[in-house]
Amino acid sequence: MKFNRALHSWAFLPESEYKPSDITLSHYAVNEVVFKEVAFEVYEEYRNLEWLGDILPELKNWEVFQNASDASKFLKDYR
Repeated sequence: MKFNRALHSWAFLPESEYKPSDITLSHYAVNEVVFKEVAFEVYEEYRNLEWLGDILPELKNWEVFQNASDASKFLKDYR
């Protein structure tokens, strides 16, 4: 994916792997826990960061989206 700093971005990481000390949290407009469906009615906690602007190097292991539909599909599509 080619990153566009002018677009809204969503980043997801399993909550168990989230380490806030590794991330510049002030960079983000939203920092919350969301649920990803991994099987029928089975959910895992994911950390969701949302922002507008540059992508930081510490997000290299995160799932990053710049399209709301793709971000939503990541949380809902377990097949």
